[in-house]
Parts: sequence; structure tokens; C-alpha cells
Amino acid sequence: MSASVNPQDPLVQRELTKSDHGTIMDLIGKHIASKYKELAAQFRIPQGTIDTIACDNRRAWDGLNDVVAEWLRGNTEVYDKGVRASARWLYDAVRTMNKKLGTKIAKKFGIPEQSDGSTQKGAGEDKENLQEQSQGAGKDKENLQEQSQDKELNMEAVMNIFDSSAQHCMTIAAGLNVRTADLMSTPGAANTNLIIVFQRWFEANRDVNWDALIKLCDDYPDKLGKAKSNLLAYI
Repeated sequence: MSASVNPQDPLVQRELTKSDHGTIMDLIGKHIASKYKELAAQFRIPQGTIDTIACDNRRAWDGLNDVVAEWLRGNTEVYDKGVRASARWLYDAVRTMNKKLGTKIAKKFGIPEQSDGSTQKGAGEDKENLQEQSQGAGKDKENLQEQSQDKELNMEAVMNIFDSSAQHCMTIAAGLNVRTADLMSTPGAANTNLIIVFQRWFEANRDVNWDALIKLCDDYPDKLGKAKSNLLAYI
């Protein structure tokens, strides 16, 4: 795959950074997670790094999450001097694997597509598809809320979900508005700190619900991507 580097292309100028991580995962996560290694190759991530990601992650979604994070890290300068992660590159890479998903990305970033019959649709059909997507998203949210009501939110649950992200306990504390001034800063104290953070969150009893935890993960996708995967699997 040859990434577009035309400086006049506005979609090349639309560089993607870590702040776009959550948006990208929302766009492609459900559709090509099982093909994360192929996408990594499209992103020119070295094979050694791909192998490490595969070794570190049993779930395809987690692997994809790490691939996207790696691609955005340093904006690919490590791999291709002068070629930076962009909306155009994302579109080109994904469309090679899934044309319909490529169209979805094109609409998100305003990328004009070629009229090849496979991605261009009539205005009426586009409107119908958008309505279906909107209805589907609403149903997904309703289903998630219904499922979460059946799961008890307690210390055991949150520790199982966030244990693998203990090194980000300060980020978790900040997202949950928990005080951390008296917590130890040594690396070995991460698990202990995580326990204290959630204990204080429960004790404060402010917005103690599953929605707050989902929002927390969405706010820090590069750090809490695995935690969100655990969370969704749990509820």
C-alpha cells in the first residue's frame, strides 16, 4: 500500500493524532478487528511490532486497538519519514480491506469517492442507510443499558475490569474526580493505588454507575482501550 503524500490533498493535510484514537475505533472496531494484522501492514508497522502486538493480545479488538495506537504514535515518523498518519491514509488502508467501511470513513472525513458503482449510492439509499445506522446505534445503546442493569457494580467487578490498566491509575482517578495527592508514585504501587482510587470513588457516591466507567474509557482510549474491552465483555 502506498500512502498518499500529495501535500495538496486536503485529506493528507488532515493529520490524525492520539486524540482521534477513539473516533477511529468507533468507526472500524466492530468491522475489521479480526483483520488487525492486515491493517497493521497497511499502516506500515514493522512485522516485529505486529508480532509483539499479536503476542500481547488474545482478543482481536485489543490487537486492533494497539495497532491504531501504534500508528498514531509519533504520527508514523518512526517508520516513514515525511509520511504522517492522515484521514486519507486511513481511508485508503481500510477501503482496501472493506469498501463499505471505506465509504463510512469517507463520509466521516468528507473524502470524495470515485464513482465505481461499489461505493456510490443514490441520495435516497444513503438517507435510508443513515437512518438504519442511527436506529442501530440507538438500539445498541439501549441494549447496553439493559445489560448493565443486570450486573452489580462493586469492587470485585471494577478490579477485574481495570486490573490490566493499573499503571494508568492516576488517569483513572482524574477521570473519576478522585483525589490522589496522598497516593504513592512508585511503579510497584500501581495496583494498591488502583484499589484506593475505586474505594474512594464508591465512598464519594457521585455518578457511581456503568455509564461513568464507559465514558472514562472513551475519554482516554489510548490508555484504557483494553479496560473498555473488558468492560463491554463484562456487562
